Amino acid sequence: MRERHLAKALREKINSQFTSADDLQLFYKAIFGGKALKSDIRNFAAIENEIRGNLLKAGGAAFISESPEAFLDMEVVCQIILNSGGIPTYPFLADDNNGNFTAFEAPKESVIEILRKRNICSVEFITTRNSLAVLEDYANYFSQNGFVVTFGTEHNTPAMEPVELFARNNTPLSEMLLKN
Repeated sequence: MRERHLAKALREKINSQFTSADDLQLFYKAIFGGKALKSDIRNFAAIENEIRGNLLKAGGAAFISESPEAFLDMEVVCQIILNSGGIPTYPFLADDNNGNFTAFEAPKESVIEILRKRNICSVEFITTRNSLAVLEDYANYFSQNGFVVTFGTEHNTPAMEPVELFARNNTPLSEMLLKN
């Protein structure tokens, strides 16, 4: 069970308790610590994302830090993937809406060395999360350095997103990315 499942269960429970849009708006404002619901009350996927962002992510009232002991050793995980016929792949977050990277993912020159030491030779980008410039820069860099580079769609959202890939803000992928 992941946070998306919790957000959906909470939204469903809230919807079963309140019948009017005004009551729903008031309730969300109360549980979001005074922040109003931004999404249309009929857009369940967007509401669940707001529940996640306001309650379940770092800083939210229901956030619980993960314990490092809860995770399997990286080498064990890679071996499970290889034994299953898969390819260990690092899923890049890359740049956020403000152009920031996680401490691990920048600079790319450091990331590639760490991934090589971990025997990971494949990376994937969820294109809609990233700017076109960053996708081009990182995809080209990793491809030129012998990594398998793949692109995916948002895989863990209840939103019905198109299969066609775009960069952030519905920016079409460049020829270079399409050929990669």
